[in-house]
Amino acid sequence: MSKLWDRLDPHNRVIAVHVDISNNKDFAGLSGVVYVGDVKFVEDCPTAGTDGRDVIYNAEFVMGLSRKQLRFVVLHESFHKALRHCSEYIEVSKREPEATNIAMDYVVNAFIEEADPEHQFIEHPTDPKPLLHPKYYGMSFIQVLRDLLKNAKPIHKPQSGAGEGKPSEGGNSLGHQSSSV
Repeated sequence: MSKLWDRLDPHNRVIAVHVDISNNKDFAGLSGVVYVGDVKFVEDCPTAGTDGRDVIYNAEFVMGLSRKQLRFVVLHESFHKALRHCSEYIEVSKREPEATNIAMDYVVNAFIEEADPEHQFIEHPTDPKPLLHPKYYGMSFIQVLRDLLKNAKPIHKPQSGAGEGKPSEGGNSLGHQSSSV
């Protein structure tokens, strides 16, 4: 099966992962969200991102991921869509763009981690590493954001452009758009 994966182009890798998610007992409930919107490939996004409907990927980034790592990335963007991060928190995202993006990433990554703690289905990408902290497991976006702002230490800056972006690739012009994992 690995040899087939190696022959797939980026678009077909994403489609294969959509099917994997639909067939997985822990994540199948997210299938309706996974299939909403278009899948697009752009060069000016370092990893992946969503506007709440469509998901953009960097083809080179996708090709550098294992199937289990791509499952994590697709789930990450799908949870942003499911939790309506791109539409519900526009105002706070304008005021605190970095903290907002980081808090949202902690929340979606916690959902994935809690659903598959043994990493039977997913694997964390290594570049960028996902923002994960057990203290945020089970917390809402607002709770995580409040904690980040309250502890006003320099916020952990995501690596390799994760959590940053231009409006077209993951900024905040349309609300929160994730460009990280």
